[in-house]
Amino acid sequence: NSQSQSDKEAVSEANAELQVLFPLIRSFFYGSSQHMDAVRAHCGAFPASWQECQSWSHFKDLRKRYLAFTDGVVLGPPTSSSSTPDASASTPEEAPAEGTSTPSGDSPSPANFVTVSNLDHTASANMLTQVFSCFGGLDRLVLLSGGEGTRAVIRFETPEAASQALALDGMTLGSTSLAVTLGGVELMTKTENSEQNGDASGNPTGNPTIPTAVPAAASAAAAA
Repeated sequence: NSQSQSDKEAVSEANAELQVLFPLIRSFFYGSSQHMDAVRAHCGAFPASWQECQSWSHFKDLRKRYLAFTDGVVLGPPTSSSSTPDASASTPEEAPAEGTSTPSGDSPSPANFVTVSNLDHTASANMLTQVFSCFGGLDRLVLLSGGEGTRAVIRFETPEAASQALALDGMTLGSTSLAVTLGGVELMTKTENSEQNGDASGNPTGNPTIPTAVPAAASAAAAA
């Protein structure tokens, strides 16, 4: 029974992730990124719904391409063999080592923060990282649960990335519509203080420190 419940939860999370990635990968598919003409010619029409993507033979490869693209890597045109990164593509900036944070003495600007409310119970830190890292590097992400439901506070590397993330306000994730707003520095600070004091009242969950691009790269490797 425990294994069966675990399998159900895994399927539920996978479906929720697919619903989130579907519009993002669809936009990527019809975009003007390098080699996408060849990809479209190889794959044909993109599915009309996220459910159809579950059985579409090209979706796994497109997911890998999309996640690589968010890391700054452009994969080469489709071939009969496995796709490999395009050697002509510029080398992405090296991700900071795990556990790194804002340089000493430099406080992050409040404009770098967004709060994501009304999260579905299937939402995970890894899933949210994949979605929001499309707009720029993430310094930190924490999931919080309490009387106001499940929320996430995200600190981006730049205020521009935080502003662009507002485009996901109202997007459906699982069974709920996200509420994405600027701000959250006070909540993040409170959580950090709770962690330092060994107080779990803030209920932080997931991996609080997220180096740029590492989760997405790990997901792409898992999909390979």
